[in-house]
Amino acid sequence: MIFNFDNKFFIKHQNKLLFIANKWYLSWLLGLNRLPKDLKEKHIDKITPNSVHSNIGKPFNKKGKYKQNIKGYFFTRSRFGEALAYNLSPFCYFQELRSPKFTWRFSPMGLIGMFIFGLLLKKNLGFPFAVMGTTTDYSVGSNDGYNYRVGASGESFSLVRSGAGSGVNNSSVVSGSCHRSSTNFFAIWRSFFPIDTSVIPDDATISSAIFYLYAFNIVDEYDDGYGYFSIVTATDPNDGALTAGDYSSVSDTEVHDSGERKDATGLSTVAYTDWTLNATGINSISKTGYTNLACRDGHDITNNAPASTNKSTQARFFNADDATKYPYLSVTYTEPSARRIINIE
Repeated sequence: MIFNFDNKFFIKHQNKLLFIANKWYLSWLLGLNRLPKDLKEKHIDKITPNSVHSNIGKPFNKKGKYKQNIKGYFFTRSRFGEALAYNLSPFCYFQELRSPKFTWRFSPMGLIGMFIFGLLLKKNLGFPFAVMGTTTDYSVGSNDGYNYRVGASGESFSLVRSGAGSGVNNSSVVSGSCHRSSTNFFAIWRSFFPIDTSVIPDDATISSAIFYLYAFNIVDEYDDGYGYFSIVTATDPNDGALTAGDYSSVSDTEVHDSGERKDATGLSTVAYTDWTLNATGINSISKTGYTNLACRDGHDITNNAPASTNKSTQARFFNADDATKYPYLSVTYTEPSARRIINIE
């Protein structure tokens, strides 16, 4: 039998996957042992390849209709589909071995995990069994990354800001701007975070959302009032496949209040930095596809060229490849309680 560890697989086996997810001795099969600290110890009521959801309160009555309070945590890659594929690899043959993660993994824990997983799915697989899986329907690499433009000598900051991107990098996440006097050029970096939020029901009401990034390197050489970082929306036509052309797809409108701007001096390298989204940001969350967020520095957003030369404002963030410090979006929403929370169709 061939399995895609994709959304259809998670729908079909939702109850069994939830059983695994909520048992501490099995949760590692889905990579849940590597959730950020503030997400651990939560009871999981729904899981998809790139998100987990928890019921955060009893149903309440609103104008004669019952609602459920739910908090979903969405990631920029299919973390749980990939973890399942990796941890089941002792008995899996993958049709597309495009990443070292999916090489054969003969470990005692992997064998035990596959045995338990097989017992849970024995009606579908039979036992003993072997599973053929494919990586086709989920990313084997980071979906986030950054676009940049390095201007020509003498090119104005405005032209660098509005021009086409010079390139794209999917192995790191960088935001900022600089001015170099040696060759008289400006440069701008913009980070992109495409997040699949399509499992939020169409009739759900989103009440709040918070975006999280974890910085590991910060350069703060300007003191001009624009050395801050903000979150904006982007229009990514490729839904997750970042290209150089996406450099110009960013909005100038922040999706949070001005008080949520994070000065470079205030970014932490030992904890997550969070941006609480305002009404504009909440309205930008897609219930049918990808929510495309981007991070820009204040010079870039406001079109204020850095005045001093040979200086820069720059922040480097952990991307989706990191095991515990990856970007994520927390969304609190309500939906009719008549729908079971495990229904993710």
